[in-house]
Amino acid sequence: MSTGQKIKELELKSFKNFSFFEGKITGIISGISDNSENRFVIMSKQQFQLWFKTLKNLFQQGANSILYRIGRETGKTLLTHLNTLILSDDEAFNYLLLALNKLGWGKYWNTKIESEQITLELHNPIEAYEDRSTSCHYVQGILEGMGEIYMETPVFAIEESCVSQKNRFCTFKIVKREKYLEEWENKSEFDEVLKEFDGKAKSKASFIMTQEGHVLIKHLNEDLNCDEIAHLNSPMLGAATRCSMENKWTLNQLVLMGDKGNLMLKGTSDGKAMVVAILDKNASPGLIGIALKQACEKLEKLVDKYPKL
Repeated sequence: MSTGQKIKELELKSFKNFSFFEGKITGIISGISDNSENRFVIMSKQQFQLWFKTLKNLFQQGANSILYRIGRETGKTLLTHLNTLILSDDEAFNYLLLALNKLGWGKYWNTKIESEQITLELHNPIEAYEDRSTSCHYVQGILEGMGEIYMETPVFAIEESCVSQKNRFCTFKIVKREKYLEEWENKSEFDEVLKEFDGKAKSKASFIMTQEGHVLIKHLNEDLNCDEIAHLNSPMLGAATRCSMENKWTLNQLVLMGDKGNLMLKGTSDGKAMVVAILDKNASPGLIGIALKQACEKLEKLVDKYPKL
């Protein structure tokens, strides 16, 4: 690499000449977007809040899953591409954090990259407007996607504290998913709830998931992509709940009846989790519904024993 090329690369990494005009950004590595022009859509914080409010109105808790999933795919795609342009994985990771800052997604400080986890602070977040709860779902997804590419294994990006909880900044921890769930000290209690449900429902597959779309416990007798099903179930339950509200009903459970089997799910009344079952097509929705209700009631008694996600 010539001296001139090295200087140009350093300028790009430092955003020394960063500027934008009519959505076209210069001073950023070419290809971080889908075309060589690096054109971006600029959205005000108020517009983003309205976008989120509309999603939340339509999909309830499922809106969090939608934002998280979009962010996750964004993080994976961008870091995969940057890894082909920047030799060091650490440099690519930190460059993308700096790019997010320049594009208005907050400032990332005190990033600490280790073999088993990554920790960082997010200052001036755009998503922190849900009172008393962690709410940076899109950024959480981006960090999870980045972490999965960097660590080369599925991860959780855990928002441990948030500005919406009256903290000065948000804190995130990225950890390997399998190890984190293995070390979850209350896992056996949730596993027992699912085992008891399976005994009653004779399910082909079942799992307990958060209403944001994270699978906590799964029992599989079939080859299924539980993560994909979970992220579909979360907005689906939210939309069904919203539809029931419009009709002045109380949603008991959701049933999908297919030619080869049925899917049933029910959320807990505290909004923390749901139980999902894949069943034989001849299974009785009424009887399975009773078992789902009993499982959810047991989960509601474990309200303080969920892993932090």
